[in-house]
Amino acid sequence: MQMMRLSIADVYGGVIASRQREDDPALIELAASIRRHGLLQPILVRRNPQAGRYALICGERRLAACRMAGLECVDAIVMEADDAEAAACFMEEHLTRRAPGVIGEAEAVWHAGAQDVMTRFALPGRHLAERLRLLALPEPVRAQIGGLTLAQALPILRVQGESRQLEAAQIIASRALTGGQAMRLVMGPEQRGQSVRRGRRRAVQEALEAVSHLAQRLSMQGVPASVAMHSQEGGVCIQILLRNGEKRGGSAGNTSQKENI
Repeated sequence: MQMMRLSIADVYGGVIASRQREDDPALIELAASIRRHGLLQPILVRRNPQAGRYALICGERRLAACRMAGLECVDAIVMEADDAEAAACFMEEHLTRRAPGVIGEAEAVWHAGAQDVMTRFALPGRHLAERLRLLALPEPVRAQIGGLTLAQALPILRVQGESRQLEAAQIIASRALTGGQAMRLVMGPEQRGQSVRRGRRRAVQEALEAVSHLAQRLSMQGVPASVAMHSQEGGVCIQILLRNGEKRGGSAGNTSQKENI
């Protein structure tokens, strides 16, 4: 293996090629961090003697963020590898990658001086503030959530009393609940009801937006379309109205077709 500084234009592809959305918030934040602190972990590539370039093995998001940050060069580890070894390296990096627990992250920030870290932090301050809030939990609870993700741990702050917090933390850890499941676990009946209602409203809004988008696409293709929504049998009916002109009995008339969604 050899450490080199490569032109980003000379690095291409990857073991698993996927599109990196330029509006991905996490990618935008990574680019902001790279602008301020540089690339903290080099990418892994292999030479392509025929093309005179370098094929990416590991570090697709890092490379995309470097491009977004406007960098012209990137630090890279160059290894000699065939397709099988490149795929093996890719899988090993992803399968062995483990983020530190949220309590460990919070304690590292606290010991370094939270305010000083905050002034040097290139990402939104909430990333630190949310973790520091967890340090207010009793020590036995902090020990229990040490291996949880932030999304799993934050709902415990909504629980009152150390014994109940510890019980919730044990359930979340033992059952490997997702962040959403952990939040539902700690909610009371009234809060769960409010969450369900919000979810329903959000689902209706998303469905309406999807149907409106479809109607716009139809109209752009020369099929005039509009969207209608009304209550029906205790629920909501969303319709796309398709209009076309047909000759009936020697005169032009408008017809309307309804497609229930």
